[in-house]
Amino acid sequence: MKKMMQESLKLQKIHTVISGLILVVLAVAALVVVPNAVSTLNGVKKAATDASTALESAMEIMEDASTTIGDAKSTMENVNGTINTIDEEVLPSLIDRLNTLETTLQNLDGAVKDIDTEALNEAITNLAEAMAPLAGMANLFGGGR
Repeated sequence: MKKMMQESLKLQKIHTVISGLILVVLAVAALVVVPNAVSTLNGVKKAATDASTALESAMEIMEDASTTIGDAKSTMENVNGTINTIDEEVLPSLIDRLNTLETTLQNLDGAVKDIDTEALNEAITNLAEAMAPLAGMANLFGGGR
């Protein structure tokens, strides 16, 4: 019995030493591995945060692009509507007014061509001669001041 107890005590000591060694190995592993794992996890977390921020920025850019495309489409529809309005409503009226203006200018050109400039110059000369005595009389009475 004593021999068995000594053997049991010996086995318990070996078991205790092995357990202690395992505990030391685990503590060393924890001190070496855990900081590296934490650093790696922090890097992964930062990369995930950066990717999330980049994804949010891309989504905002896509929303802005969608809004811009919608605005451009609306503007083009307005331009098309304006062009159609001009074609349907304003353009015929504008053409009529231009035709009227052309006719008026042609009539004016004919009237100017019909003016006898020699007769007009002669009438101005006669008027000046007729007014000369009247102008002289106005000078006598002090009208020329």
